[in-house]
Amino acid sequence: MRVLAECDFLTGLPNAGAFEAAIARRLEAMSPFALLLGDMDGLKLINDSQGHAEGNDALRRLALMLGSALRPEDEIARVRGDEFAVLTVFARTDEAAALAARLEAVLARQGSPMTFGWAVYPADGENALSLYRAADERLYPRKLVRGDRASQGLYPVGA
Repeated sequence: MRVLAECDFLTGLPNAGAFEAAIARRLEAMSPFALLLGDMDGLKLINDSQGHAEGNDALRRLALMLGSALRPEDEIARVRGDEFAVLTVFARTDEAAALAARLEAVLARQGSPMTFGWAVYPADGENALSLYRAADERLYPRKLVRGDRASQGLYPVGA
């Protein structure tokens, strides 16, 4: 029952509750780590044009690709809708930003574009809420810029 309670029904990844527990464990250890929040690009377009079944398939494919692009010691979860989160041992902002950029490039090449924001403990916050806020503050402006580029034809739609 516990495994089912901590598992996202669609992707098989840990869910938000399990991910919160993983963050709590890392915070208790007091060792630096990075939190990456990723938001799938273009899911609404897929759902609207091809249906929700295809959108669900796209989320499953994205989860598999994201998992294969990470190291075994990294932790990944689907935390809501089209948002995924990653915990990694990277301890510096530039390392977290580089991982986000690498993941964005890998996923875009595989046809599942995603935009990431990141936060590093303890530099960007000393609790889960402050880390999520810092990662969100990096994620959403980047998402808007990518959306503006796509609408102007400067960036492939969904990339």
